[in-house]
Amino acid sequence: MPTESYGNFGLIDGSLSAVTAQTVRIRFHSVAGRRICAVTVAASAKPVFAKAPKGSPGGSEFWVRIGNATKQLHGEDMVDYQQQHWGT
Repeated sequence: MPTESYGNFGLIDGSLSAVTAQTVRIRFHSVAGRRICAVTVAASAKPVFAKAPKGSPGGSEFWVRIGNATKQLHGEDMVDYQQQHWGT
């Protein structure tokens, strides 16, 4: 059971739009005497782009979960992924 719920906890506000940030839930649990942070993100009906970190080139980035890893996609890989998942 979650011990606390902090909404988006301010950790994602700078990277996602306000609408997208509302789909993210961050909760903290106590497991075996340790604090664990669980992040849950609802699936999107369309592609979602993250804002690039301040000071880096580029306006937005496209990231996906593949298995237990997170990967940034570019070019043809990004287009293929979007077509397979959303038909866009």
